[in-house]
Amino acid sequence: NLFSPKGFLLVPIFSESKAIGILAADNLITQDKILEDDQVGLETFANQAASQIENIILHEELKQKLKELELTSQLLRENQNYLMQAERWVDIGKLATTVAHEIKTPLVTMGGYARRALRKAVEGKLGPHELEIIVKETERLESITSEILDYSKATRLNYEKKDLNLLIKDAIEVFRGKLRYNGIWLKTRFSLEPPILNFDPKRIEQVLFNLIENAIDAMLEGGTLTIRTKRNEDFAIFEVEDTGSGISEENLQKLYIPFFTTKPKGSGLGLPVCKKIIADHQGYIEVKSEVNKGSKFTVYLPL
Repeated sequence: NLFSPKGFLLVPIFSESKAIGILAADNLITQDKILEDDQVGLETFANQAASQIENIILHEELKQKLKELELTSQLLRENQNYLMQAERWVDIGKLATTVAHEIKTPLVTMGGYARRALRKAVEGKLGPHELEIIVKETERLESITSEILDYSKATRLNYEKKDLNLLIKDAIEVFRGKLRYNGIWLKTRFSLEPPILNFDPKRIEQVLFNLIENAIDAMLEGGTLTIRTKRNEDFAIFEVEDTGSGISEENLQKLYIPFFTTKPKGSGLGLPVCKKIIADHQGYIEVKSEVNKGSKFTVYLPL
């Protein structure tokens, strides 16, 4: 009885773990017919609301956890093993709030609009290629978010025998539009001898994406991004080099410290996660940088 007799929408508001509520809406004033676009819009808004509500609840729970940990640390200061565990829980709290706030909300919004566009593409109203990339990257980042929040589990690698050149070429396509928009010239130099090796393609792609994003962020006034691949007897190697602002000597020593960042909205987890992924592959990362001249990250993966 409270809603328009011409119809109304009910959309659930839920997080990954529990139901939060219901969002209800009608066209009482306009009396317009409720369309599919209205449903998609309300679903997107409900997803955003769920993410924000979940963030608030999580933040309050973490604040309480941190208070409890601080008290426990004072009582058991002489117990070094316990202190190490307490510090780890503090890291979990920082990790969860940062990831939820910085990544979750834009992900659900992008996912809603991308899937809506894909449905129209299937009907022949829109070319699907760019939209499929958006959906693919949304699902990839959603997966990464879940794995980071599930911090207690060890990284699982799904090895495949692949050509590193092909993986990097595919990854570059995702960034072509963003590079043009930011006035960045892309140069590529691929090894003539294909570097074929066993690695987890999603994880290595994650490393590559992070390094390219960092390079773009460092070139606010445009520049040149150079991506190279090569190999020696023991390693397949790829390099991501920019002509951006560079990194100071002081900050170079902190690059792989969790939560350290010079970006106003950065989580400080990108490079530490990259280093862990490469270490899990029995490889390593090198970085060279000079302020106002640029940076070069070199990744070594064992053949």
